[in-house]
Amino acid sequence: MMKLRPARYRSVLTYGAFDLFGPDQIRFLQELTRLGSDVIVGCRTDGFSALCGQPCNNSFGQRRNMLESCRFVSKVITQDSFAQIRTDIVNHDICALIAAPNCAGPFDGVQDIAQILHHEGAEMSYFDNSMSLIA
Repeated sequence: MMKLRPARYRSVLTYGAFDLFGPDQIRFLQELTRLGSDVIVGCRTDGFSALCGQPCNNSFGQRRNMLESCRFVSKVITQDSFAQIRTDIVNHDICALIAAPNCAGPFDGVQDIAQILHHEGAEMSYFDNSMSLIA
């Protein structure tokens, strides 16, 4: 088991579409502030959301702006593939990746550089028979 830094020095990362941004997503992001000092959100692009079988009602720009205006979010990054997860963890000095319960698939192979924490607020969807995050 990895030893975590105290929450005041940790960055956490979650991914999702955040298309219908409302009270549940705000509560989820607020809860993430208890897990780390910085909450970084990977917002799916329109193309990647469509590829995942979940086209968005709001444009990527609108969703990104909503996330950036949320006081619980430290930084918003663009997610356009599952392949970028490891690089995002390294580039943003992530201690914990927040995933849906029983979520694996795209997060296989990153346990050596970040702790995977499962949270009920993160939802799951199917993509190529593996689990991925939406919010």
